[in-house]
Amino acid sequence: MKWRDFRRSALGRVRQAGRLARWWLFGLLGFARPPRLRFRPPPWRRPTPLPAQPATITVPVTRPVIYGDVIPEKFDSLPAHASGGEPGITIADDVVLVPGHLFVDRRTAVVLPQSQGVIIDPKALSGLRSRPPRVFRSPAEADEVFVVDCYFTDNYGHNLLEALTRLMLLERAPAGIEIATSIPRSATVSALFEGLGVAPSRVRYYREPLFCRRAYLPDRLVYLEQFINPLAREALSRLVALGSASGVERAERIFISRSRIRRRRLVNEVEIEALFERYGFRIVHPETLPVEAQIALFSEAKMIAGLGGAAMHSTVFSRPETRILMVSSRAWFMRTDVLINEREGQLGYVFGEPEGVASGLGDWDWRVDPAAVEAAIVAHFGL
Repeated sequence: MKWRDFRRSALGRVRQAGRLARWWLFGLLGFARPPRLRFRPPPWRRPTPLPAQPATITVPVTRPVIYGDVIPEKFDSLPAHASGGEPGITIADDVVLVPGHLFVDRRTAVVLPQSQGVIIDPKALSGLRSRPPRVFRSPAEADEVFVVDCYFTDNYGHNLLEALTRLMLLERAPAGIEIATSIPRSATVSALFEGLGVAPSRVRYYREPLFCRRAYLPDRLVYLEQFINPLAREALSRLVALGSASGVERAERIFISRSRIRRRRLVNEVEIEALFERYGFRIVHPETLPVEAQIALFSEAKMIAGLGGAAMHSTVFSRPETRILMVSSRAWFMRTDVLINEREGQLGYVFGEPEGVASGLGDWDWRVDPAAVEAAIVAHFGL
């Protein structure tokens, strides 16, 4: 094991031990706090699964066009239709919101079933993924909150699709209710909240457990890899208006780069970017732009290409006639991108092969054949 990996592992174990010690100390000192702020330390018990929700909404799934000879195994299992149920809201009393979409009944220390369906990491149930409350201070508490959250809180795609679209159910909660989220505060998140009609002053960001008298827990409108509720598309269409506030120079052809991102590197991306530039595509690094500029570029481009990843989820802002070409690793084929694009022939793919050893789920470095990419550009965009 490399020294750096050993050190990271050792520091991680020390940090986890410290978190558990703080959780238990917080629990042991509960006698000094009022009953509403007493909470059993982890591990918390898994919930009883909710009954399967009847599928009352069905939408067709448009198959993308595949260019080249590399085809993911998952492509053959694409369904012809995607189905989901009518979303609702669960009202939970005396609940502790743990960052990362974990809701725990304060009295029983049982995780609420509404936490499921995103991810319940065993480390989360053990209290190892969350920062414990401060031991010698009164923990954060709220009266009534409407919860907008997801598990991967530091990922733009998850924030946009899984969390923020839930605001379409806000009208079913009391007027003026406070919004609670463990998504990190940022200019991007604030802009997206405002674009959906929520003033920044109304949003409460929590990074430690939040004790709530009552929490309104809205169902998801987007089930990644499974289903996008039409109500979510309405939310995303409202956000397109944010692009009008940006002065970014628009372009008819854009290529979404990942060259500044270390995960899932395309090892010959320099060559691929140069290829797209020869065909008149502007190279865009979305992580360097405010979200208003990103929305403006995606909503007004006529041809969009890019490497598979969260940034390409912004094709939800594109016009129906926009042509989209995904250049992706065979190990990174996300059905969500297929569900986003509804029009026949709108979405095309060209795949490359993974290389080396994966550092995470699907996180192989990879390489794509430039000749296959060029053939896809000509065929998909008609150039």
